[in-house]
Amino acid sequence: MKRRSDQLMDYFLASYFVGGLLLAFYYDTWLIAVGVGGLSLAAYYSARFFAPESDLYQYVLSVVLAVFMAQYIYQMHGMFEMHFTAFIGSAVLITYQNWKLQIPMAVVVVGHHAMFGYLQNGGLDGVYFTQLESFELNTFIIHIVLAAVIFFICGLWSYQLNKSRTIRVLQAAKVERLQKEALDAANIKKEELERQVAALLDKAVAQGKHEIASDILHDIGNAVVGFGSYLTRIRRMQENDNPEHLVKLSAFVQSQRVALAGAIGETRVDAMATMLGVSRRRRRATRRRSAGRSRSS
Repeated sequence: MKRRSDQLMDYFLASYFVGGLLLAFYYDTWLIAVGVGGLSLAAYYSARFFAPESDLYQYVLSVVLAVFMAQYIYQMHGMFEMHFTAFIGSAVLITYQNWKLQIPMAVVVVGHHAMFGYLQNGGLDGVYFTQLESFELNTFIIHIVLAAVIFFICGLWSYQLNKSRTIRVLQAAKVERLQKEALDAANIKKEELERQVAALLDKAVAQGKHEIASDILHDIGNAVVGFGSYLTRIRRMQENDNPEHLVKLSAFVQSQRVALAGAIGETRVDAMATMLGVSRRRRRATRRRSAGRSRSS
């Protein structure tokens, strides 16, 4: 806002200076146009250059606009319409939204009117304030009151605009704060949900491992029980001394070799298969010896 207003002032001041040069054609007031106008611009831009962050140059601007009004009145030999430039300057200052800027201009305007009106009424040559023969006190009071009303209205607009801008800034800050709080709350909730999900996943994984382990133990238990029953059958078969039982048992071990290896281990299965094979070979050898003795007899 401040930068934008400063840019606008560049255009307005340039227009004021050029306006003074144009008015110089009427009464050959070039020295006033260049001298007073140039000094006014130098005062404003010097204050703005050396104190850019301060509001001092804005108060200097207020005085400069009032000086341009006095310059125009002098250049046009007291033309009444030149007094209106004070109202233009007052309206221009609204852009800074600082009602206090109306005070320096009002002081300069009132002082200029009072002093130059008094000097002109006193018959001092070379003083131009009004094209009237005299400036009565009643006229002066009305003039000053109307000017004060204009300054007050412009100051009131500046105050209202500044108040409205301040409210918007506070509201924007409040909205930003609420958005940040909402975002923080959402992040906290998200983290809490992530922790809950992680806990549930850990629990599910642990439960799944337990179930898998239980299934494996159950299968191993069944295999062990089944294998125990098979060993019992082996002992019975050996006790019965029936070769056909050994053949069947050996065939069964070979067909269920993978399952038995997963349950009791590959080494034990190999040992059992070897044991059954040895038993079968011994039975065959025993039968051959028995048959040989019978033929010998």
